[in-house]
Formats: sequence, structure tokens, C-alpha cells
Amino acid sequence: MQDNYDVLIIGGGLGGLSMALALKPLQLNIALINRFTFYATETVINSSNYDDRCIALSYGSRLIYQGMGIWKQLAANATPIEHIHVSNRSYFAATRLHAATEQVPALGYVIESRVLGHYLYQAVQNSSIDIIA
Repeated sequence: MQDNYDVLIIGGGLGGLSMALALKPLQLNIALINRFTFYATETVINSSNYDDRCIALSYGSRLIYQGMGIWKQLAANATPIEHIHVSNRSYFAATRLHAATEQVPALGYVIESRVLGHYLYQAVQNSSIDIIA
């Protein structure tokens, strides 16, 4: 741990961990400050920041995580969203989206926040980013 940092990120949630990893290629001295200590197991991270709820990641998020080099690990635990149907029972109109029509492998992905947090935390731990809890 150092005394001086170029960037301090307050909060070790999904956004904070993602931001730290996104800034890593800039060769900055980065510290991530979190209120609680992380407890990582082999497959998930146990922290008050994460629970068993699932979140939806957009296709754009996949591209960002791919650029960070962690998408391969995430893909094994993410369920692709291939079709979306939006309608309202009391109205005539509806919208249907299909990954094949949009020429993307998936419109988005569903993943447990605890699993996503695990891989983000693992990537931060394997970097020069300091974690202060």
C-alpha cells in the first residue's frame, strides 16, 4: 500500500470494481476504498455489497468486460438474452427484439451479482490496485 494515489474509488460494489479495472491500463496508482472486507471463496464473493439477485448486463457491458479481459470467465456463468418482448396488456402495440436480427450473439446477459463481483474482485486482487477496507 502506498501513501499517494492518483485515483481513489470509494465503494467496492460492482461499479467501483469495474471502474478500477477500467482505469488499470492508464498506469495510475489506484486505490479502492470499501466499507467492508471482502471474503472471496472459489466461486463467489461474500460481502454485504453482493447478494444472490441476478442483474442484466447489456451487450455493451459485455464489450467493456471483454476489453478488461474478464468476459471469458463471466460468460461461463452468464445466461444470454436472445429475445425480448415488450408489451402492455391494455394496448395494441408491442416490441420484439431478437439477437439474430440485431446481428449480435445476445442482446444482453443475466448473471448473479455475487458471481460477477467475485470475478471483478479477483481481477482487482490480481492487479496493482490497492484495496483498503
